Amino acid sequence: MDYRQELLRAEHNFNAGNYSEAHQLYLDSFMGIAGGLSQAAGIQQVAKVGGWIAAVLTGGIGLEDAIIVPLVNKALLSLFGIDLKQSIALAKTVAHKSGQKIYVNSS
Repeated sequence: MDYRQELLRAEHNFNAGNYSEAHQLYLDSFMGIAGGLSQAAGIQQVAKVGGWIAAVLTGGIGLEDAIIVPLVNKALLSLFGIDLKQSIALAKTVAHKSGQKIYVNSS
């Protein structure tokens, strides 16, 4: 699901005075992003193991593996289409905006 579109819909609803609908959209977005981050954590563990396997296969564990392991980890995460920094930033935005909207709505 495209959570950016859902956030735009939430903003539109809030600006139109539909506070309950906006809050529900923010909540749905946050829960979806949190679920995606949870799945990403499992995939990240697999990617870390893949990084260490690549390190061992390239001649054993050494100083150069400080570069190889993170590169393989990042490559595997991008292969699965996961951008953790972007997902976390989006989750923070949703949580912040949702909190603002609840405060405005309750005033």
